Amino acid sequence: MCLNAVRKSGIYLGIVGTRYGSIAKDGESFTQLEYEEAILHNKKTLIYIIDEETHPVLLKYVDTGDDALRLAKFKSLLLSRHVCKSFSSPDDLTGQVSIDLINLFQDIGENVRAAIERGDLTQLLVEAGFLFSNSAVTLDVSQSLDDKGEGVFRFSDKELETVMAAAFLAQNIKNNNFSILEGGFLDSV
Repeated sequence: MCLNAVRKSGIYLGIVGTRYGSIAKDGESFTQLEYEEAILHNKKTLIYIIDEETHPVLLKYVDTGDDALRLAKFKSLLLSRHVCKSFSSPDDLTGQVSIDLINLFQDIGENVRAAIERGDLTQLLVEAGFLFSNSAVTLDVSQSLDDKGEGVFRFSDKELETVMAAAFLAQNIKNNNFSILEGGFLDSV
């Protein structure tokens, strides 16, 4: 279930503390398996590791023995692959995550705005198609009739339909066709 949730997510946010976590049958923690699933599916990844020097943690919440060794190895792996941020308190973590998510969404928004300004919505569609081709999404397109008896295409996957609708909407706005905002188009997405 947790790996499926990672596959469906757009961003993987990993928070690593002083425990390795529940161990799966293969000997790795579910946290590490979730991380590996995110990497396998090319998810945008943000990693936060507890600062053990400044964050107060009761000893009963700190792994020892084999789990401590597994945790240290996992942290080393994360540090070798990513720019990881450390946190010293729950408030510190909350602030860092908030800022990083805002920056991440601003970057995505800037790319979309730049593509719209260039009139290059084709690139957005290609990127959206590439994103969905890397996930376990089955594309099922059907044609049906709308209220006016005109043929319309429908995608069975709601996320893909939303991306395609957003690209269609952006294309119309770029071409100064604001009439698309009238008549319930957004209600059908």
